[in-house]
Amino acid sequence: MKKVLSIFLIFLTVQTNGEQKKKAEEIEIYSGIKRISMRFTEGQFLIYDCDNKRYVCVDEEGNDKCKYIRMQKKQGRFENLGCAPLKLHRNPNECFEQQRQLILRTKSTPFCDYSNFQ
Repeated sequence: MKKVLSIFLIFLTVQTNGEQKKKAEEIEIYSGIKRISMRFTEGQFLIYDCDNKRYVCVDEEGNDKCKYIRMQKKQGRFENLGCAPLKLHRNPNECFEQQRQLILRTKSTPFCDYSNFQ
């Protein structure tokens, strides 16, 4: 009986979390906010996420977060600087276009290595 109750509670918890996530996504869509990940929201600032090795177009908050992470990692002399703020575009579409071009032609990302900034 305890196993059946435990399984039911787990199912109920998973279902409730799924419903909450769906409602959160609906709210974000309704408000026009587009989340890229748990860390970033879509915008016109181009950054390079060194941890996930990808170019990302983020909003101002994401750009500020990127600058802060980079500053902290530089001060701690970490080899990987975590993030690199690159450019502010007039709008997200311009950012997406540059992001696409960089993905197609970039081979290395030296702006992530602390040794390049000593």
